[in-house]
Amino acid sequence: KDRFTNIYRLTHFNFVLLISTVLLGILPSLSPSHAETYLGLYGGYEFDPKPTNLTAIENMGYSSPTPDLHPATSSDLQLKQSMVGGIKLGGFFEAEPNIGFELSTMYSRPDYKQQNVSISLTDGYKVIGTSTFVEDQLPGDFQLISSQATVIYRFLQFNKIRPYMGIGPVAYIVILHADGRSGKMVSPIVIPTYNNGTLGDGFGTGFGIAGKVGLEYLLDDKWSLDFEYQTSKGSISIDHFRSFSDIKVDFSDQILTTGLRYRF
Repeated sequence: KDRFTNIYRLTHFNFVLLISTVLLGILPSLSPSHAETYLGLYGGYEFDPKPTNLTAIENMGYSSPTPDLHPATSSDLQLKQSMVGGIKLGGFFEAEPNIGFELSTMYSRPDYKQQNVSISLTDGYKVIGTSTFVEDQLPGDFQLISSQATVIYRFLQFNKIRPYMGIGPVAYIVILHADGRSGKMVSPIVIPTYNNGTLGDGFGTGFGIAGKVGLEYLLDDKWSLDFEYQTSKGSISIDHFRSFSDIKVDFSDQILTTGLRYRF
């Protein structure tokens, strides 16, 4: 099982890596002459990471050797706000100096909060007389890597300020980690102890659409500062996490960043 899980993870990671490599190769070949090429580093704050509309397979035999699998949905989950960091490479072209193309990759840690989660079993299976129950779930690590290919439109320069906006596809990689403990039921009855199990780790990938608006402040003919607002929305598939497997979840976030750009 572990062997096939590792193959699954490597296949999805290599697919995302292949897309990034192809896009990186396209960048210098879109035009024989570039008005501007730049490399930038940036950091900031992810203040609204939001997983919604989760569907999965719930293992009611999570803490025992025998699986007891049921389709399930879950209430909207909560992630912590997080610092972010990233790198970007882009360029504007001689024929259209206000239009450019950018590749960027960002890392954040919007960890899973301890929270009450409502779980509904959709096949009619009953737990203490009901198909819907609430668990107090323990926290876990949530690592997010997002890579974006963006078409940039740059507006007219005002003094040393150049506003811009962009939109494009984004690829997500998610790495989850928690210890074997999961949660304890708090409704319709209270169970005093947390469940124990072994499915504390998970891996996922997904795709979506991302947009940004920003200001570039020119320091000199080579260096500038960036100030950006970014948002993305997409869907992520995760192999398993604790008692859930075959997880599908919608994801959105909002990010404010500042960075330093060097123009070649």
